[in-house]
Amino acid sequence: VHAGSAFIGAGNRTQIGWDNMRAVLGRLVPTFEDASQVLLTGSSAGGFGAAMNFPQTKEAFGCTQVDLLDDAGPPMADAYLKPCLQDQWKTLWNLEATLPAGCTDCFGADGGGIVNFMPYIAARYPDSNLGLLSSTADNTIRTFFSYGYSPRCDNPGNKPRADFETGLIDLRD
Repeated sequence: VHAGSAFIGAGNRTQIGWDNMRAVLGRLVPTFEDASQVLLTGSSAGGFGAAMNFPQTKEAFGCTQVDLLDDAGPPMADAYLKPCLQDQWKTLWNLEATLPAGCTDCFGADGGGIVNFMPYIAARYPDSNLGLLSSTADNTIRTFFSYGYSPRCDNPGNKPRADFETGLIDLRD
């Protein structure tokens, strides 16, 4: 989800999207130092990545207006995005290093809490516009989240469509 800082991640793959973004920002900021606005956006896995990289992007651009449009990367509550799956993400992608340290609610004792990231960045950057697009019929993300519905949280389970829809409505509200 373009938010990792794990040199040995899932399947022994290097998963350093967050680190790559930091390097890209080192080039983008001086190149576009006169920009009046930056829009950070991504879709699906890229939506998660755009959201997760928003704080470092905002910090890198300083006083420049930075806005976020996350297309199909919904960080749902623990009831809909199971803590066992969130814990695997945090471990495999080293999200402990990339989630903001100030977002203490992002680090639930049971591995959950990622849903708290969005209210955290909304409160920390109140002058930024933050948007999320998603669909109640998004089978890709629903399947991605369904790993949390399997007995050991390691294979796609059966995440009911109604649970996904309810999770989106909960996030919206």
